[in-house]
Amino acid sequence: MLALALAFSQSGRRLDLDGLDAEVTALCAAILALPVPHRRAFGMALQGLQARILALQANLAAVEPEPEERPCRLSPASAGAC
Repeated sequence: MLALALAFSQSGRRLDLDGLDAEVTALCAAILALPVPHRRAFGMALQGLQARILALQANLAAVEPEPEERPCRLSPASAGAC
């Protein structure tokens, strides 16, 4: 989903990222609920997730979308429908 969000933002599309914080928070909480030895297996994946979120954040800050354009809603249910 983050790759799709980055592609949309790079093309100047407005994005509705409602729920992204909640999804990332839920993911982190689920990982923290695991026994410590199992948590370590997610370290690299979380670093990759962080890098993709930071890239999206940087791109969103750099791109000024068209104000009249309807935002793309990015949620698991919408599958990137615009």
